[in-house]
Order: sequence, then C-alpha cells, then structure tokens
Amino acid sequence: MEHFCFQLLYETDEATGGLQFSELAQQLKNQYYEVMVDEYQDINDLQESVLQAVSRENNLFMVGDIKQSIYGFRMANPQLFAEKYASFPTEQSAEETLAVCQRLDLNRNFRCRRNVVAGVNEVFARLMNGRDGDLLYDEHAALVYGADYPDVLEGQQPVPEQIHMLVLTQTADNEEDASDDAEQPLSAMEEEGILLCREMQKLIEEKAQVYDKRLQGYRDITWRDMVVLLRSPKSAGAVYA
Repeated sequence: MEHFCFQLLYETDEATGGLQFSELAQQLKNQYYEVMVDEYQDINDLQESVLQAVSRENNLFMVGDIKQSIYGFRMANPQLFAEKYASFPTEQSAEETLAVCQRLDLNRNFRCRRNVVAGVNEVFARLMNGRDGDLLYDEHAALVYGADYPDVLEGQQPVPEQIHMLVLTQTADNEEDASDDAEQPLSAMEEEGILLCREMQKLIEEKAQVYDKRLQGYRDITWRDMVVLLRSPKSAGAVYA
C-alpha cells in the first residue's frame, strides 16, 4: 500500500532525473486542511515521504514519544522524530522568531504518583544521553509531575520508591555440574518472579498505603492494586501464573 502511494505521489523530473511531487500530490496538498499523525516515532522513511507529499509546510501535526518506539523490526526510523525534536523551536522561541514549525512538549504526567515520575526520570536520564543520535533526556524531555495526590498521614507507610536490578551469572563450572539428576537452577524469569512476589508480599504485610479515588483517601494496599507488566506474556505468562 505504501509503495503504491509513493508511485502515485511522486514522478521523475525530466530535467534533473530526480523525484518531484506529482500533480496528484499537489492537489492533495491543497485539499487537506490539516494532516495529523499519531505514533510518529514509529514512522519509516517511505511513510515519511508520503506524509511530505500530501502536507504543506504549515499543516502537518505529529505526535510521538521516541521512548515508545518498538517497531524497528518493521523498518521504523525513530531518527525522523529525533531530528524534528532537535530542530523545531519550542513554543516560546517559535513565537519570538515567527517560525512556521514549533515543538510542544507534552511532558506533564497526570496519571502517576510523584515517586513513579521520579523513578522514570532517573532511569531514562542515564540511558538517553544524546550519544549516537539518541535523544537527550534533559529538562524538556523529562516527565513533570502533574497529578494531585495528597500526602500520606504521619505514621502511615507509603508505597516505597524502589527500582530493583536483578543480575544473574552462570559460570562454566555450574554448567558442567548441571545434570538430569541435579536440581536445575532457576531461570532468570523465575528468579525475577520470586523477587516480585516477595516485594508484593512485603507491601501487604506492611500495609502500605494507596490512594483510593472512590474513598477520596488512603487505605491499605490489596492484591488487586498490584499488577506485573511483562514485555511478552508468551514467554513469561506460565511462570507468573
């Protein structure tokens, strides 16, 4: 489909031999009042060419988050997002320079608690340092706490802000000693599952406090307040079940 679109929207310039917009592309440019694109971080180069062919300089609206780019195996090119993020002026500077394009940072988070926002910022600030064309996770990219959760009362135990890194090593000697009769070592996923179960059990035993919007206040945490997010349930679902 994308290749057919490209063939319809581009034609060869007989004078230069290069590509130029077709008559159809020019018609569509004038027809569309606004072109809106979601999940722009997963756009590939061919799709970008189609977007440029049907949009004008001032009517292309793109929304995306490079941290959520997961379709590299489908030829997604997150650098398209990164280049525009770096080159487009912010809203304030765009007004000062009368620039046609501008960047709006939608970084205020109204869903998560303050400790979650702080934890996410801590991790991504270390991972995304601007090297090798990567996005620099600076004060513009960082999440801003925007929710309004009240503080827990004195003497109550809030859910702690914790990030655990589980490092497992296996030596050659361990591999040679392993046999059908010997007790097999736990897999990395099983070790991770045990750690999570212990931490959740600890929250229950310590009666950590969670905010309940229905009650408009804090209460003891329950099992239904907790969830385990997995990258792929196919590989880990049986372990956690």
